[in-house]
Amino acid sequence: PTGAPQGSSTACVATLDCTSGSLRVANLGDSGALLFKGSTGNCVMESVAQQHRFNCPFQMMAAPFGMSGGDHPSKADVYMAQAEEGDILVLATDGMFDNVSTEQTTSAISEMLTAEPSAIAERLVRMAESKSHGREDTPFSTSARRHGYRHFGGKPDDITVVVARVERKKNAE
Repeated sequence: PTGAPQGSSTACVATLDCTSGSLRVANLGDSGALLFKGSTGNCVMESVAQQHRFNCPFQMMAAPFGMSGGDHPSKADVYMAQAEEGDILVLATDGMFDNVSTEQTTSAISEMLTAEPSAIAERLVRMAESKSHGREDTPFSTSARRHGYRHFGGKPDDITVVVARVERKKNAE
């Protein structure tokens, strides 16, 4: 195959102003972000999935020549929050959000407030993977039924989870 790459993707991008603690998240589609207070484990920011219709998320697209499609990045929802030292930011694909509820994520984060971000990410990935093959209700199955579809249990999908903890910048020695 030759020519420009083709495909589509959702996107979730976060920036943190290290001076002010201002966190900005741009989210296009059904990937998303959660911010948890490091002192309590409470979820203080939660992005909302953008969908054209059930299970059809907004996506950027590199279409084949002569075709158009996809959603412009300017359609991303932008979230702002004040982040403090110790806060935990979770960015994840729909593979996690379709299978693990915010309440379940909050519970896991609360139990691991002092754990390394990589350990938190690994636990969330394992939870999502397990639930994606299970028969218990998930956010995806609940939404499917709300939209008139018969679906029980999880939704197998690729799962990506990135976890970061807000820390003070260390002075160079």
